[in-house]
Amino acid sequence: MQDAAFKKICGLLQSDDPMRRTAAAIVLGELAPDDAAVVRALGEALPGANQLLTTAILDALEAIGHRDALPHLVPLLDAEDVAVKLRASAAITRAGGAALPLIRPLLADAGASKKLVLVDLLARIPTVDALRSLLSLLPDADADLTVEIAEAVHRHARAMTPAQRTPLHKLVVQFMDGAPVRASERLQGAGLRLLGALACPEARTVLLRWAGAADSPRLRLQALRGMQNLAWTSATAKPVAPKMLQFMGDTDPEVAQQALRVLTVLPADVLTTAQWRALLDYAFTPARGLALARLAADTSPAGGRVLLALLQHADEHVRETAAGALARQPQVAGAVLEALLDKADIEQAWRLAKILKPHAATLPSRDQKRLKERAARGLAAKEPTIDALLYLLRQADAPAADAVIREAAFAAVRAKRWGDAVAGLRRVMNSPGFDDECRYALSLCNLKQSPKELAPHLRAEDYALRGFQGLLRSPDFNLAARLVKEPAVEAEDLYFVGFHFSDLTGDERAFGEGLLRHVIKTWPRTPAGKAAKIKLGVANGVEPTAKSRPASPPPSAPRGRSPAKTKPRS
Repeated sequence: MQDAAFKKICGLLQSDDPMRRTAAAIVLGELAPDDAAVVRALGEALPGANQLLTTAILDALEAIGHRDALPHLVPLLDAEDVAVKLRASAAITRAGGAALPLIRPLLADAGASKKLVLVDLLARIPTVDALRSLLSLLPDADADLTVEIAEAVHRHARAMTPAQRTPLHKLVVQFMDGAPVRASERLQGAGLRLLGALACPEARTVLLRWAGAADSPRLRLQALRGMQNLAWTSATAKPVAPKMLQFMGDTDPEVAQQALRVLTVLPADVLTTAQWRALLDYAFTPARGLALARLAADTSPAGGRVLLALLQHADEHVRETAAGALARQPQVAGAVLEALLDKADIEQAWRLAKILKPHAATLPSRDQKRLKERAARGLAAKEPTIDALLYLLRQADAPAADAVIREAAFAAVRAKRWGDAVAGLRRVMNSPGFDDECRYALSLCNLKQSPKELAPHLRAEDYALRGFQGLLRSPDFNLAARLVKEPAVEAEDLYFVGFHFSDLTGDERAFGEGLLRHVIKTWPRTPAGKAAKIKLGVANGVEPTAKSRPASPPPSAPRGRSPAKTKPRS
């Protein structure tokens, strides 16, 4: 019954309807019966077939892979359509070694373009006879055909199994040992190309031997190129890697380049960390790039130490790459922190702090404590690296960083180092820890540093007055009581604050006038006390009424001198 079905489908290949013929070819390709009658019917349908039908028939013949299809397929190697040639070649390949008797006679009379098609076809057939046919072409082949033979073998060797490659490799070795080939550098080079194309593990020894042949630069290069196609393990690459390091010091830059490419395909662990580090000192720029990439990927403790040392390298690219690699390796965070705590160079300290940023939150508590103590000492000593230390501490524990800065700032306030205190308090101005006490301390320090100019436009820009104005709005902070009891505040300070706020309205005016009264009462004979009396219009200890109070402030007095007396305006 099955034969009858196939017979009926084959009958459709002769139908007058092109669609029926194409559909029949597609069905036969899907079923792929190993039947000589079916193959013959498909082959007989090829003459006069349109492009769609030809494609379907060739697909079916390739799927079946029967040797009886060869007489119908080989003529298509001369087809003008390149796609037809390629499909016919693929279908012929399915017949395996049975195709060789039909193909060999074509090689002798084939033109250049057809010979390329035949070379590709032979390279598809993983048999010793097929490769022997290719080797027979090499003695008379030009450079282009020699390269094409090697590339065709390389192209199709990927689909071969190790069992198929091994006999082909042995055949090439025998070919290279022949007397005519030994006498020809060109043929020896072709043999090395083929060994590299087949990429058998057994090729390592032969290729490495030729790579060291200093008397033949062309063959050395061919051997090195072939080694790049091989599959390497750590065990097989161990004896090869040191040789490649030697070759990279070769006077021929092309040899160095090919040796570097071999190193690129070798496992990273074939060289020690010290060897990769030494490679950074080579004058050959690509070698330094490979060494840097390998070192950056090394996550061992030794690799981390080398990367830390590379942060001091003269090449900026090396320094940046090392920093980026360290930032991706949390296991070296402890060593990086040790380096940071001992650094006195600002640039290096910032680099280390940024490396540690991704790991700051996961630093052990003991390391965070050390960082906090180190930041506190740095603030006290005004070390140049303090900004980097505080940056990292803030990444690890922001409240702890704010506490360190506040403590140092308030210590500066107590020591009357007003500038240091202002610099510290401004570091925490935008943090949640900046409360009324910080605002008061900052305003007090600004007051002690203020030029105390009485002109309205200058007072409007005074940081101390602006800070006190904000504190007046805080219901829980008694600014007047704090200022009059502040040991560091002097008569001139209170007079300046009182003068400013007495020009305002409401609670702010009452606050300012209260400060002026305190100045009059506490320092009555000082220039500030006398100026306060003038500002309030006090005469003989009696304040004028609001109606007779001066409408505008008197001219500002120089610091340390009493302002000129003016009569209150009636």
